Amino acid sequence: LEGLKRAFKRLDKNGDGKLTQDEISAELNFLEYRYDKDELEEIIWEIDDDDDKAVTWEEFKSSFYRSRDDKTGYEPRKLYYLTEFMMADKDQSGSIDVEEFINIWYTRYGKEEADAKMTEYFGEDFTGGNIEITFTQFMDIQKQTTRKGKRSANAMLPQVKPVQFLEGAII
Repeated sequence: LEGLKRAFKRLDKNGDGKLTQDEISAELNFLEYRYDKDELEEIIWEIDDDDDKAVTWEEFKSSFYRSRDDKTGYEPRKLYYLTEFMMADKDQSGSIDVEEFINIWYTRYGKEEADAKMTEYFGEDFTGGNIEITFTQFMDIQKQTTRKGKRSANAMLPQVKPVQFLEGAII
């Protein structure tokens, strides 16, 4: 919870307890992440429960935990990924090292699956060297991972078999 609070505080530039488009935009600019106005509006809209064009601490926290625990892939992820990155970027340098990235994936996928994904993206010796990952690279990896793990929309729908009624039955 402390890391989540730290990320919210970092985003809440004016300290009023609400995140606005301007505040999120300032952080994305600091991280040198390219986005368009529609994407920024969508980040707020996805989790703004009271439709005040801002994200409160409660909305932020609730959205983070819903996205973290979501196994279907239907929860909004844009602000979640930004928050996750910021929580790992403890020195607020705008990049994370491989160890910080590994911690994110260990939490998300477990050690075995995370190691396999790390090898896929960074090669066999992914713990060696000084690899720094920018937020843009982090988002590119998230998009690739999401595409590979995406289930078809039909896989999420319940399978309903037709019911046969007896001839002459009153319904």
